[in-house]
Amino acid sequence: MELLLLIIGFLILISTFLDFFHTTLSGQGFGWMTGKINRFLGRLILQNRKTFIFKYSGILHLLFTTLFWLLMLFLGAYIIYSSSPEMVITSDSKIPASQLERFYYTGFVISTLGIGDYIPGNDLSRLITTFLSFSGFILLTTALTYLISVVNTVLQKKQLAIYISTFGNDINEIYNSVITPEGANLLIRNTNSIREMIIRNSSNYIFFPIVQYFLSGKKEDALELQLVRLYEVLTVLRFQFEKGSRQALKIKSIIATIVNYIDLGLEKQDDYSYDPKEIQKHRQFWSQHSLTYPSQPRADKAINASLESAGWLWEDVYELQKQMASEFKD
Repeated sequence: MELLLLIIGFLILISTFLDFFHTTLSGQGFGWMTGKINRFLGRLILQNRKTFIFKYSGILHLLFTTLFWLLMLFLGAYIIYSSSPEMVITSDSKIPASQLERFYYTGFVISTLGIGDYIPGNDLSRLITTFLSFSGFILLTTALTYLISVVNTVLQKKQLAIYISTFGNDINEIYNSVITPEGANLLIRNTNSIREMIIRNSSNYIFFPIVQYFLSGKKEDALELQLVRLYEVLTVLRFQFEKGSRQALKIKSIIATIVNYIDLGLEKQDDYSYDPKEIQKHRQFWSQHSLTYPSQPRADKAINASLESAGWLWEDVYELQKQMASEFKD
């Protein structure tokens, strides 16, 4: 029984550290366990879009992820310390500690604070205590660094969203601002800057996957929504230039960068509903400008999933300002 508890405790510790370092340092997305937890929490938050938890979605993901690592580390250590009576003893009488006292001892060891009430009772426990104290310090400091990096990444994400929103408050304003010669030239001149900002956020998605769960209820700083609006406008605008022209190639490069960003931010596109007819209905908006939208089902599926994963719908993409909408009705 003692050996079994030791094995279980060590397996929990190993799994926790593998998941922790994969998530925080590998630059390859979530670890297996934190990935499952965040996807489940993400679906739960999306089902409660009208509640306060949506507003604090990113903070909740960070708290749950950090708490999970700490609890797993604590659980593994506690099981190890409970595997044998001699693992933890009182410092004065050398009597084996009770389960509650082992719980107390485990918390202080992991927090690296240290206490004198209880001590390791054998050489194995001393080695484990040394390892756990050092591990607790590594986890806490690395987690803090990770949190700071995530906050900076979220700020960059919001900055890009707000930058795109400066082209217009809705999709019609964005189109009208870039269809003019001045607007088109401005867009072409800033192609490299726009692509650089999107690529930087794509890299952030890879290194800090939790960023995708920082959702926003405000359209102006919701990056997924703003990117899809820009994508829709550029896709239509691209075909108004001669194929192979400098303008068409520049716009195509921005479109490709947006699609790449959207693909990176998704786990499973099939988890989200996809109705091509519904999307096409909204794209009839372009008939008001005597334009048609080209069919591209692969990109549409990814974009649709990106919108839904961020809590937005196609109605939000093509939603016009009330004044503008009433003018179209008249």
